[in-house]
Amino acid sequence: MYSLRHWKGLIASIVALVTLAISIAMANYLSADDTKIKKQNFDVLRIGVIDSIRLKTEAKCFRAHDEIAQRIFDLMVKIREISSQMTNQTMQIRQDKQLRQKQKQSKFTEMDKKWKILSTDYSKAMRKEKELDAKLTDYIQNKVLQVISDIAKKFKIDIVINKGSQSMTQVFYNTSNIDITDVVVNELNKIMPSIDLKEFE
Repeated sequence: MYSLRHWKGLIASIVALVTLAISIAMANYLSADDTKIKKQNFDVLRIGVIDSIRLKTEAKCFRAHDEIAQRIFDLMVKIREISSQMTNQTMQIRQDKQLRQKQKQSKFTEMDKKWKILSTDYSKAMRKEKELDAKLTDYIQNKVLQVISDIAKKFKIDIVINKGSQSMTQVFYNTSNIDITDVVVNELNKIMPSIDLKEFE
């Protein structure tokens, strides 16, 4: 009876020791594996966030687009003014009782030719401005990407997220120390404080 109790206690002790040893071994293994995961992923990964809306409003190089937009607007105003003037002239010719029908028709034909020349010229000018805007967009985008790439390498940033992008509407968490917009804006303003549109024309 005594030996049976003794063996039961001994077996229970052995089971407890084995369980404890396995628990310690598993804890060490999981701890080491966890550290390995941290070293591979979380400790290495550095993220930069750029607010593209702020970038477009604060970086001076984007103001060249405003200049082109103003030039297009001015062209549209001029073509409207000419159209309005020609409409008024047409009304005056029609109401002029001293002019014969052939004279009126001659004046209308002359005005029509003038309008076709002017509208063709303005269409060409408008197309030229739009082509200039597209060329400027490519130039600025390439410069911005280069600046972002250089800054990311300098600060050893692994990922730069565009939080103003339509394709990424959520930023789950970011602190001010990973927002590199100010640095990018400052660098762009140093290398491109203004753009001479004549270089693209």
